[in-house]
Parts: sequence; C-alpha cells; structure tokens
Amino acid sequence: MSDRLVDVLNTLNPNDEALEIAARAVLSEMTGDKTRDEMRTEVASAAGGVQDLDQLIRRLSGAPDERRDAALAFLSWAWENPDNRPAIRGALQGARGKLPAIEVGILAIAAMYAMYLIATGGKKEMHVIRKEENGRFVEEKSVVFASVLDPIRAIVEVISGIRKHD
Repeated sequence: MSDRLVDVLNTLNPNDEALEIAARAVLSEMTGDKTRDEMRTEVASAAGGVQDLDQLIRRLSGAPDERRDAALAFLSWAWENPDNRPAIRGALQGARGKLPAIEVGILAIAAMYAMYLIATGGKKEMHVIRKEENGRFVEEKSVVFASVLDPIRAIVEVISGIRKHD
C-alpha cells in the first residue's frame, strides 16, 4: 500500500463529490464533529470579521471545482500526519458510490474551515494535488502562507489560477 496520497487517489479514482464527502468526514473526525456554525465562528473570529469570509464562502458555494480543490488541499495537509492516513483512506473508500447528501453551503463552510486549519496549523508550505481532465491526480506545487485570511485567499486564487491555465 502506497504512502503517497496521490497514489491512493489514482487507485481509488474518487469523483469530485466523493472527494468533498471524504474531506468533510475526515474534517469532522479531526475536529470532534464541529458544526457548520462552530467552524464559521472560529474562522470569523481568527479573521477579525465576517465580510471577506462570507464573500469567500459564497464563492465556494457556487464553485464545485474550487471546493474539490480545497478538499484535495485539506486531504493533502492531513495526509502528512501518518496517524490520519487510515481515516483518509477509509473516508475515500466509504465515499465512493455514495450520493452527495450534504448541502452545498455546508461543503463550502467545510472547505473554508479546512483551509483555515491548513493556515493555522503551523504549515508554511504544502503540495497541491489537482485532478487533470483525464481523471488522473497529480502533485503540483507548494503554497506559502502568511496570515489567516491571506492563506484562504491564496488557496482560492491558486485553485482558480490552476484552472485558468488548464
């Protein structure tokens, strides 16, 4: 069994909805089942306000590709801790074939909170995994973070930029 997330993803080949469901399941496990409101409040408190945050959440709500890429960013970050790997594998396997029963707004908040965890977890750089048009997953680049909202914006902009260049 591979120790690289990209290999696990290429073996399981989850669709975008399965990636979001798996990321939400892992996030839930890592945070003790925080609710949507608890996650939003924590990020808003750290960001010092809600205006920019609400704008980014609305953007994520209407952008399934960005939510997928946020899920991949979170899973990549969580994968770096070997203790998380069985939960991530299990979540990816369990999400395959499940119908998405999660409201888009919850997925957007979960994506935002996942980016917040990446930003505040002491992480200065991370590898980005993205899904190519042919369905293969590739590891691509690193992102350097500076503050709470900056990394969230940076991830959204990197995700958007990657798609614009495809």
